[in-house]
Amino acid sequence: IYKDIHEKKQAEEKLKESEEQFRTITEQSLLGVAILQDEVYKYANKQFATIYGRSIDEILNLKPGEYMSLVHEDHKEYVSEQAKRKQLGLKDQTNQYEFKGIKKDGEVIWVEIFSKTIMFENKTADLILVTDITDKKRTEDMLKESEQKFRIMSEQSLLGIFIVQEEIFKYVNHQLAEITGYSIEEMLSWEPKVLYKKLIHPDYIHILMEQGAKKQRGDSDVIIHYQFKGIKKNGETFWADMYSKSIQFQGKTADLGTLIDITEKKIAEEKLIESKNNFEKIAEQNLVGLGILQDNKVKYINKKAAENFGTTREELLNMSFSEFSKFIHPSDLNMEIEFIKETLSNPEKIIEYQGRAIKSSGEITWNDVMIKQIQYEQKPALLGIFRDITEKKKAEERLKESEEKFRTIAEQTFIGLAVIQDGRFKYVNQTFADTIGYTTKEILNWKSDKYLDFIHPDDKEYVLERTKKIFIDKNSSISQNSFRVYKKSGEIIWIETNAKIINYEGMPALIIAQMDITEKKLAQEILLRSEKKYREAYERENFYKDLFAHDMNNILQGILTSLELCALTIKNTEKPGNILEMLNIIREQMNRGSDLVNNVRMFSEIESSKPTLKELNIIEVLKEALKVVEKSSLQKEQKIKIETSKDSVLVQGDQFLLNAFENLIHNSVKHNDKSIIEIFLRTSILSKDAQEYLKIEFIDNARGIPDSKKESIFNRGFKEDKSVSGMGLGLSLVKKILDRYDAKIWVEDRIPGDHSKGSNFIILYPLLN
Repeated sequence: IYKDIHEKKQAEEKLKESEEQFRTITEQSLLGVAILQDEVYKYANKQFATIYGRSIDEILNLKPGEYMSLVHEDHKEYVSEQAKRKQLGLKDQTNQYEFKGIKKDGEVIWVEIFSKTIMFENKTADLILVTDITDKKRTEDMLKESEQKFRIMSEQSLLGIFIVQEEIFKYVNHQLAEITGYSIEEMLSWEPKVLYKKLIHPDYIHILMEQGAKKQRGDSDVIIHYQFKGIKKNGETFWADMYSKSIQFQGKTADLGTLIDITEKKIAEEKLIESKNNFEKIAEQNLVGLGILQDNKVKYINKKAAENFGTTREELLNMSFSEFSKFIHPSDLNMEIEFIKETLSNPEKIIEYQGRAIKSSGEITWNDVMIKQIQYEQKPALLGIFRDITEKKKAEERLKESEEKFRTIAEQTFIGLAVIQDGRFKYVNQTFADTIGYTTKEILNWKSDKYLDFIHPDDKEYVLERTKKIFIDKNSSISQNSFRVYKKSGEIIWIETNAKIINYEGMPALIIAQMDITEKKLAQEILLRSEKKYREAYERENFYKDLFAHDMNNILQGILTSLELCALTIKNTEKPGNILEMLNIIREQMNRGSDLVNNVRMFSEIESSKPTLKELNIIEVLKEALKVVEKSSLQKEQKIKIETSKDSVLVQGDQFLLNAFENLIHNSVKHNDKSIIEIFLRTSILSKDAQEYLKIEFIDNARGIPDSKKESIFNRGFKEDKSVSGMGLGLSLVKKILDRYDAKIWVEDRIPGDHSKGSNFIILYPLLN
């Protein structure tokens, strides 16, 4: 028993010692360490708590399952699954993974986890090692972004760009493919070192292979810049100027190179050398001054150059530079000395500048100067080319003075002035800016063609078309071009512009003069509306005059004829005739006159009033119209039937709706020659273009309407037909009333193809939503 107790004590002491060592190691560890058991943290070191922005107590006091509050929503499901598997000691565990965590203050961090199942206090638990990899993730994102930017710049570059690693192309851009004639896919598929055989002229293969190998190894003793002769896919040779250096690419050293095709430049240089022997002969006949400076002395100068300096060739030849400097303006001397030094130190350098010279007479002249290092008599020398631009300079000064005057006038004028070149504003005066509500600085900073945004969409095509014409015919101009624009505030104004092509800073440009004519436009619109109202009133008056003159004459003539027949009948006692029938004719003519007056009155009222619509039950209105017609038409037997599935259908309408239905039904009665008048009204609901309509059919057995008149019977208004007759006025009035409600009306044959059997007048009336 004593032995067992002793061994147990030793085991406990070893366990305690082991735990102390574990705590000592973990408390000093740079890794966060925690033990998760039964969905709670049983242990956490300080680094673990620090990573999540909490204290150790806060970590250990989390309730079961609350450990997931440390995990971002995007990764909770995965992390929870892994934690449960390890706490239970299940297989198929992932021991290392990354996820987004949440600090106490809500900051999102990235962590990397190393975890596994362990035995802790005689139960399985999840041992977790965690490290904050937020900075690493940001670096990876930045690297990815940098690579994307490199590819974007590379694909748009005028330089051929490549990366060589392990003697094969890892990357080539489109421009390199253009230069060599190979496709990108071809070059990326080449075996090691094939690129040298395919692209490099034999004279340069050795040096390029040697330099390429060094840069792929990362050696320091390399040549960064050189020129070589290459071979295109079609066998044609070309010259290239190349820069290359060692870089790290996908974790390995590689050679990054950029090159540009300088074949034309090389050809030009060769031609220059070839023409050296004839140089002096050509130089003496040249219209520009030529001179050669070598060993600090004037070795050659042509007659034209000597004239530029107001002296002779003989005086200048073999003159030292210090003596020659008296012909250079003192303010330009230091600049020219620096240019000479720069050119002599760089054989490829060509420098162009403008400088002042002082002639022997003291006159100051301006020259365009180009200097370049050449080989003269097998030694380096400086070639100078001089062209007198004194008159050009004076003209520029005059132009500058003229521009200053223009700006002075432009800034004080009440007319907006602007110059547009290459789609951008190059100049705007204050008046132009004030007109559209922007500052001059804002307008000048607009990107190319941004000015199109302030033109009203309905006028943009018109403005572009007119502008395009003057760019085609540069001698033409735009005068009194009126269109709408948006001010910065969003307000729409009218402007009137005059435009012309000018030469601005050596290039074609569009000069625009503009004025705000909004008030003028408004005045014109008011005048036009006034003229339109007067014209409509005049035409309406003529319409009513023609109507009464024509139809009332017909009605009165019918009454007069009937009265004369009555008088004759009464006198003729032998043939008394049917006086009652004649009186009925008179009554009918009187009714026609009454209808005519009512319809004209209603036309006038509709023309002069604006619709004031209200909610109506259209079925009730329809039934009321039937009652009115039935009471007023008793001469013939009538069979009128209405079929409707609903007693109440709500629409928007007004007091004229009843008149429309009465006119339509009365029309079927009035123009019916049958002994029995049949009228059938049918309603139904239908949908069309997401709108519900009530379809109303007025079906009669009247004389019908031929196809040739099915449209014209609704169009006999005062504008469409001056030769009116009252017969069609009722239907014209019906259509005019229905137009107020956005309702449609048309007529079909009751029996398709046979108009003589009667008509079907159809109305589509929009329902309330």
